[in-house]
Amino acid sequence: MTKLRKVWWFLVDYWWIPALVILTVAGWILFRWHKPDAPGSMLDVQNELDIIRVGAEAREMEIQLGTNQTIQHVKDKYAAKTATLDATQMLKVKELEDDPVELARYLERLTRG
Repeated sequence: MTKLRKVWWFLVDYWWIPALVILTVAGWILFRWHKPDAPGSMLDVQNELDIIRVGAEAREMEIQLGTNQTIQHVKDKYAAKTATLDATQMLKVKELEDDPVELARYLERLTRG
């Protein structure tokens, strides 16, 4: 038997080994070329997790201090950002004034975006 036939029968019998190698190399190439600031990247996920954490902190503060003090704290924390908002964003802030959790999330999202 020639070496070429031996290689052929090896590939026929153990086809999954070369397929695994090819898939591994293809996966490595795809992930290596992944841009970190592409949509859906880990940076976007981290930003969303931070926004969720801000909402959770506001909810805890609301439970401990009450709604009015929490709203005032959120307004104080994001005072610099609210000074630069346009009319539609200010309208949204006015709508969310009764809900400190959503207000904190909205202002944090504006700060990050």
